[in-house]
Amino acid sequence: MAFALIYFFSAGFAVWSKFNKKTFFKVAKPLPLIILIADSFLIGNFHFTSLSFLIFSLSGDILLLGKSPKFFIYGLTSFLFAHISLILFFVQFSASVNTNSLIIVTLISSFYYFFILRKHLESKLKLPVLLYLAVISAMVILSANFTASVALLFFGAILFYLSDALLAFGKFVKKDLAIETISLSIYYAGQFLIAFSVFNYELK
Repeated sequence: MAFALIYFFSAGFAVWSKFNKKTFFKVAKPLPLIILIADSFLIGNFHFTSLSFLIFSLSGDILLLGKSPKFFIYGLTSFLFAHISLILFFVQFSASVNTNSLIIVTLISSFYYFFILRKHLESKLKLPVLLYLAVISAMVILSANFTASVALLFFGAILFYLSDALLAFGKFVKKDLAIETISLSIYYAGQFLIAFSVFNYELK
């Protein structure tokens, strides 16, 4: 309980600092992920792939703080590896569940979103963004197969997906303070739900 309070306090501080004290944001943004990683070590029972997910996510958070466009690519790549790490974890520990409907809905949503986004992307970004969408879609679909805390984990994966969609929309289509606030807020909520579900599973 204390860990959750510390985590959400740090997440709230990160969201607040982004729009009120930007000088603090470079320190505040990665702090919630550092807390999640520290908690996983305190638990002392984690899998390499789930820990890799958090470490790559932390790396992505830090890289996306960079101003140069190349840092967006670096950050995108880091989060790509984060999702691949989580996919590997799901493949190893998930149950077999019929997700045909989810596959159809997720893929249609992803390709429709890419169709909207692509005219706002530079040519060199179209393939990386499409690849990222494919991988995060796979992560969402496989999260529904997970055997423990399924509802929380799946909801966390959906929040992560929506956060990234809003982040891209705000970056490439329409820069908006409300969109950025919602994106960052649900990102931290999604990370918590994924970590909570995964690490509670590994304690069993």
